[in-house]
Amino acid sequence: MDRFLLIAFLCVNWSHLAFSQAALPWTYIPNALLGPANWAGICSTGKRQSPIDIKSSETTLDKGLGAFTLKNYDRKLNKTFTGSNNGHSLGMSFPAGVYNVSGGGLNDVYTTVQFHFHYGPNNTVGSEHIVDGEHYAAELHFVSYNTKYADLMDALNHEDGLAVLGLFIRVGGKNNTAFSFLESARNLTSSYTSISDIPAFRFDRILPANKTKYFRYSGSLTTPSCKESVTWTVFRDAVNISQYQMNLLRQLRKTYTTTSVGNFRPVQPLYDRTIRTSFQVAEMTNTTSTKINTTVTSNWAETTTPTIADQNGTSLISSTGVATTNAEESPPAPTVEFDLGSSAVGMTTGLFLSMLFASMSALIVH
Repeated sequence: MDRFLLIAFLCVNWSHLAFSQAALPWTYIPNALLGPANWAGICSTGKRQSPIDIKSSETTLDKGLGAFTLKNYDRKLNKTFTGSNNGHSLGMSFPAGVYNVSGGGLNDVYTTVQFHFHYGPNNTVGSEHIVDGEHYAAELHFVSYNTKYADLMDALNHEDGLAVLGLFIRVGGKNNTAFSFLESARNLTSSYTSISDIPAFRFDRILPANKTKYFRYSGSLTTPSCKESVTWTVFRDAVNISQYQMNLLRQLRKTYTTTSVGNFRPVQPLYDRTIRTSFQVAEMTNTTSTKINTTVTSNWAETTTPTIADQNGTSLISSTGVATTNAEESPPAPTVEFDLGSSAVGMTTGLFLSMLFASMSALIVH
């Protein structure tokens, strides 16, 4: 009886926490209790949610969408960045007021404070936005907030608060030296870990060579709380990284999500929004990656084992499936597991979840 009362007490307190989306755990596992289909609040009720399927035939040319002014994006400053695994993704954070974004049809100046990755369990899926039904292996988001607001948290509460630059990532070829910072992921495999001494690098080399061709629409954050405060820019052209570099991302553990699942949100309804372009859609022919067979989308949550390659892109797995002698130089293949967090907060939250599920099961049985 005492045990039942304890579980009931904890569940009541858990339901109280659920009123705050920030306090409620969430996962990328499809159809799960805490999965994308069940994210609370505006995540499920909003009409300007992201990401979306960008259907090129339904876009509108806007000649007012010109070139961006990217302050300090072309410079390697004498600074250090902080890399972190927040339990959902790999991110890099920067001091406010150093890297700014303006122009490109934006009415204000936005300061870049972080970027983060979304990716899939294999190379056929992973990007959050898709174009004409096409998925990319990953997507990188540069997050900037409007400098007319006090800080990032304040900006989140305004429709013009954030400007996010999104770029598609394909896997193929040799290592992309602009993404050498991904080596830091080796020290960020556990959730809730960070490194604060990553040498600064140039942002413009990460972005596509052609930064004048892009899609524009009004949307939201793609993670809870899903606030609809983002002016989205999605570049037309994708960039390439090697399989080795992609594997560095896939070795990161994510809280409440198995490693056989990516960290991308499914596309959301467009409703009455307009997607504008800075270029003639006809120019897209042969400029983006080869079409991917998207019939595998419904199976994207299945367990997969990515190819492990060395830094030159050479496979470290023999035809018999046995790793070669250089395997220690490559990130380990992801394993299917849940990460409830290495911190005390993560462990406590995991305990709450376990008790909640246990209580719900008991109610269903009785």
